Amino acid sequence: MKLPNWLRAVLLVGIVLLAYQPVWHAGFIWDDHSHVENNPTMFGPGGLHRIWFSLGAPQYYPLVFSSFWLERIFWGTNPAGYHWVNLLLHAGNALLIWRLLRRLRVPGAWLGAALFALHPVNVETAAWITERKNTLAMFFYLVCIWCYLRSEQRTTDHGPRSKGRGRAMAVGVESAGHSSGLYYGVSLVAFVLALLSKTAVAPAGVVLLGVGWWQRGQVGRRDLLRSVPFFVLALLLVPITILVERHTGSGIVRVDGLWARLAGAGWAFWFYLYKAVWPLNLVFVYPRWRIDPANWLVYLPGLMAVGMFLFFWRLRRGWGRGWLAALGYFAVMLGPALGLVNIYFMRYSLVSDHWTYFALIGPMALVGGGIARGLERFRQTAPWLEPVACGLLLLAAGTLTWRQSTIYVDEETLWKHTLSKNPDCWMAHCNLGAAFAAQGKLDEAIAEYREALRLEPNFTEAHNNLANELVAQGKPEEAIPEFERALQLEPRYPDAHNNLAVQLARQGRVAEAIQHWEEAIRLLPGYAEAEYNLALTLARQGRTDEAVQHFQRALQLATVFGMPGLMADSSAQLEKYLPGSVQAPVP
Repeated sequence: MKLPNWLRAVLLVGIVLLAYQPVWHAGFIWDDHSHVENNPTMFGPGGLHRIWFSLGAPQYYPLVFSSFWLERIFWGTNPAGYHWVNLLLHAGNALLIWRLLRRLRVPGAWLGAALFALHPVNVETAAWITERKNTLAMFFYLVCIWCYLRSEQRTTDHGPRSKGRGRAMAVGVESAGHSSGLYYGVSLVAFVLALLSKTAVAPAGVVLLGVGWWQRGQVGRRDLLRSVPFFVLALLLVPITILVERHTGSGIVRVDGLWARLAGAGWAFWFYLYKAVWPLNLVFVYPRWRIDPANWLVYLPGLMAVGMFLFFWRLRRGWGRGWLAALGYFAVMLGPALGLVNIYFMRYSLVSDHWTYFALIGPMALVGGGIARGLERFRQTAPWLEPVACGLLLLAAGTLTWRQSTIYVDEETLWKHTLSKNPDCWMAHCNLGAAFAAQGKLDEAIAEYREALRLEPNFTEAHNNLANELVAQGKPEEAIPEFERALQLEPRYPDAHNNLAVQLARQGRVAEAIQHWEEAIRLLPGYAEAEYNLALTLARQGRTDEAVQHFQRALQLATVFGMPGLMADSSAQLEKYLPGSVQAPVP
């Protein structure tokens, strides 16, 4: 029995939320702290202005951070609310994929959308709050394509049979043209919103041309003209993202040249396709490949991919058309993540599950369509076979997704699982150390930091974090060289400057400490803790006027960024040196 569409929609959303049950009450992990919990643009006046018109946020995806800013009003730093919004966006995206595949007359549209929704590779996107970039961008990207397809609907008049009929048809044509222009305009607006969420959707113009080819068997002049604004918008916004990434990033991401990157693109294509078909042994950080461009064998995967597309191109007028469309879409939407351009995460791994979110629609549509076509012959003789087979497939996918979701419940679980699959992941050792430090397990934290530094001696954050835990253990003489090493590796590291300054001041090296605090403030003008620490030291040196200025600045910043403890301390110091100059801070 065929289910009504409303029931299919409810079922699709329900199975998504059920499969992601472990995420309902999960916590923050890794970048969630800098993107949401400790992001200074999330609190205080002017947050939205800073999100849109400054470099205050970690990345320039202003629509994403605006959504976080709005949610912060409702549930503060409770991660559950952010997780639920992400899950609902993921479920909504699955609904849109279903409707798009139906509009394109792809067989098994609902099954393809359900396979996308329950695919374990997508857990990294749906369960990681930071990847709101993916779920929100995907929503607007799908709306963009849906509106574009609606804008292509035209009323065809094959000749009036009467004057009245002719007049009615003329009105209909005018109305359809009006509606067509409206949908096209909404499509462009949705594309801009998608780009402001994540510029990985930039290849949408190519996708729209591919859709035209899929529908009509060719790409006409009208298709090319209608796609031009999408290419222009991408060319305008993508460079902004690249410039901000270069400004906010630190350290060397990659040193490999063009040939190594071309070879790596071939490796990545097959890696992602393999994980799309066989999503087992998924890892948050995969081992980083070492590609020798001098070895001709490293180019074979790329050449095989080109050969595969040429093969399906020759069969494009028959059964190869669907394969070419689905895998072509897959390759196009993977383009930004194939390694030809730098992405900061490539410092740790050249592939990542969340980079396949947009591209996965193609293979899942192909699988859903193939299964639907294969089961058609049994609908009369064994009508029970289709629901049973599809149900078992979705149950298996949902079970894998549920199991993968349990990895993302907290940081300790995530990093332990990563290290069980990739024991040489120095970044995971460092982050596991931070998770131990937050629990007060200082010995375990120091052991993880030292292991991270054994694997990567030039890991700046690990030197700084190790030094902090050595201070907590009462070993400042061991901590100071670690802070200094961190600054040798990354002189533009405000936290290391501040932390080193505190230890130097305690040892009586006040002049050096002041220099480091001043540098920290120069590098990060909104660094409230550094302002306060510098003010205290200046006050003890008898430089009261300068100290008062920094106390006032610290109070101002603490008020803006919602730091009640620092607000109270700064107010107390100002009352000490300028009685009656400030009111008691409101916590």
